[in-house]
Amino acid sequence: MNDIELSQRLYVPNPEHWQRQCSKNYLSTKLPTARTIRDGIVLPAKMKEYKEKHRYKGGVCDQNFKFVAGYTNMAPGKLNGWCCLDEAYEVERSEIVTSDEEIIWGGAMICHFGHFITECMARMWYVVEHPEDTRKVVFVKVNTWKVAPWMFQFFELLGLPKERVLIVEEKDKPIQFKAITIPEQSSRIKHSYNEKFLVPFKKMASAVTPRGDVKQLFLTRSKDLKTQMYLANADYFEEFYRRLGYKIVAPETLSAAEQVALITGADEIVTHMGTLAHWSLFCRAGVKWTFINRVDEFSSRQCLINQATGIDWYIVSASKNFMHSEQGGGVCLLGPTDYWTRFALEHYGVKISEDDQRISSAVFDDYVRHWCQYFSKPEHLDNRIKSLKKIYARLAMLETRVKLKRPILCFDVHQAKKGWLPTNIEGDIGGVLNEKLCVQALKIYFSEPFCDVFYSVYYKDGGWSDLVGNKELAGSTGKNKGIYGVSIVLEPKGAALFDVVYRIHNLNGEWSPWQGNGAKLLSIEHMLDGVQIKLQPKRRTMR
Repeated sequence: MNDIELSQRLYVPNPEHWQRQCSKNYLSTKLPTARTIRDGIVLPAKMKEYKEKHRYKGGVCDQNFKFVAGYTNMAPGKLNGWCCLDEAYEVERSEIVTSDEEIIWGGAMICHFGHFITECMARMWYVVEHPEDTRKVVFVKVNTWKVAPWMFQFFELLGLPKERVLIVEEKDKPIQFKAITIPEQSSRIKHSYNEKFLVPFKKMASAVTPRGDVKQLFLTRSKDLKTQMYLANADYFEEFYRRLGYKIVAPETLSAAEQVALITGADEIVTHMGTLAHWSLFCRAGVKWTFINRVDEFSSRQCLINQATGIDWYIVSASKNFMHSEQGGGVCLLGPTDYWTRFALEHYGVKISEDDQRISSAVFDDYVRHWCQYFSKPEHLDNRIKSLKKIYARLAMLETRVKLKRPILCFDVHQAKKGWLPTNIEGDIGGVLNEKLCVQALKIYFSEPFCDVFYSVYYKDGGWSDLVGNKELAGSTGKNKGIYGVSIVLEPKGAALFDVVYRIHNLNGEWSPWQGNGAKLLSIEHMLDGVQIKLQPKRRTMR
């Protein structure tokens, strides 16, 4: 799929981020195999230190406590992510329960629908392809979510009865089995998949008769009182699709078989990005899926799934959040954005008026009330501060926009231990100075389409990075690599009207002189902890 085809599927701000993710080839040509170890030990999960919250020790080790298998969702060699098992630990021999059984290793058990479907099925290809093998499948439970009956309904659809599923929890003792067969994973859901990835989902789909009476579905979680995400104004989209004739369905109110039958029988499906989006794993190729994005973030997980399934996908931003929001949980404000308005007209022939785009005071109050309740806990203090800064930045941007009568140059700074800081506008100092925290990445862009801006950063061990532009990432996150220099330039059209000037601040407390228009500004000895950028009109010379 080329960039033009991708752009026609993306109704989002900064589509180039999504295009990069969606254009990747996630398919690995390496076929998974299975191996068997004798006298292997299954260790219950133990959470690592707080700084690695929700990363776990445990899984399969040999009789000498050497780690053998767990679960990973990242690329080989990268730091494993949330709810992964990637390290063994030692216990007293007297604590180990000995079993004469031979078993199949299932991996980590994450008792949350979205993660269960996308991650706990990674080794189930082996179970499907070996129906004659009636050994138990053993999982190690991670996180605090409780084992739920619906999980076993999905296992039943796989041909795996409840009595063959053993889930080892934190309170249980380690078990040494006579033999453990370990199938390789069919996916690392944030990195790649292989041709066995869809085997479990095709098996479950084949176990039910698709419903032929419901061709257009809107999947909702508005009936789910246990959801971690509150979507203010979600009713707007349910009502929109109800008027178009879509059936509104809350999947959690149905059995697993009923849910799969609905999904496999539909021709068009709409849902919010997140857990329900992963139902696309059960679809046949070509089914139209519309994902309504509740935050302006991309999902590499869903990009991988879209490629693997071959669905006819579209992603539409409906985020009207003006306070802190995140994909994994919390409170979001939805509404008919400009992106949604364009999508509705092009795909359904429905024109959204300016009045319809306004958020009512009742919806606004509902959003603010739920947001304040959710983020009232002390551990959310940083998010409250970020939100106030975000609101201030928007006000400052609006004031500057009115004053200058043009779009504003903006830039985002990613700093060690702090992550992405609130957006800066031209003239601001980006980064927290004098706390010995290095800047690791930058994104530079205009608040509205105006002219292209390109930039690169300098690494001590890699030199200058390639030029990127318009809110693309320069630098890195999650690698603990600070930058030493910055270079910024406008496209010729913009450069004819403006100078982009900048200076850098390093960990030694020193500001550089101002430079501009593509000059390579470098701190030789010390990483940066701040950058300041300005846009200045060119001085007209008299003739």
